[in-house]
Amino acid sequence: MIAILAITNIITVVLLPAVILAGVIFFLYSRKLVSSHTVYRKEEMRVLALRINFQFNAKDVLGVRERIEAEKRFFYNNNGSVENLIYGQKNGIDVVLFDYCYSDLQKQSLTVCMLTVPSTVKAFTLEPLDDNEMESGKAAEDESIFGGKYRVDCQDRAFAERAFNDDLADFLARRRRTTVLAQGNTMIFHRDKLLSTRSSFSILDFAFGFHAKTEPVIRPAGK
Repeated sequence: MIAILAITNIITVVLLPAVILAGVIFFLYSRKLVSSHTVYRKEEMRVLALRINFQFNAKDVLGVRERIEAEKRFFYNNNGSVENLIYGQKNGIDVVLFDYCYSDLQKQSLTVCMLTVPSTVKAFTLEPLDDNEMESGKAAEDESIFGGKYRVDCQDRAFAERAFNDDLADFLARRRRTTVLAQGNTMIFHRDKLLSTRSSFSILDFAFGFHAKTEPVIRPAGK
């Protein structure tokens, strides 16, 4: 009994404080890593903005978060935060590239490209299939599958038939799978993760290429 009490005292006096101290050190180290990553990411996005002659602001000075919240179909959880804005204009189209950080426990973040286009776009979503869905063979039997890699959701069937054609399918087949969402005069593109500088160039190229393919349908000739 005395031996058990002695061991308990050792655990209480020696081991417990050591465990608490280790936890505190780990917590502080984790915060330092997060802080370092935040600073690095901010600088990375600032340099990217300079390279493409756009403006940069670490804060959401354009009210992008409120705009996304108003468009409920854009994200499954629209209570996140918007950081590291890169913004400017290209070919008469307003462009915003930013990091969207979800407020859930996983703290998931992704890089988003948003285009504000001159014409009203029919609401649609174009979501990539995962590898299992593509390999299962069920995609070939599903009418909502487009190009073998994407699932289309568009209430306007006439628009969908014109916009989602063989030319667009060929464009998508030669590029990385990217989620596309459209509503009003807004088109959003993302790949469910934070993108490096190189990949950010890629998604900008994808966004403008996609818009070029669909613009004749969005805005018929003469309008």
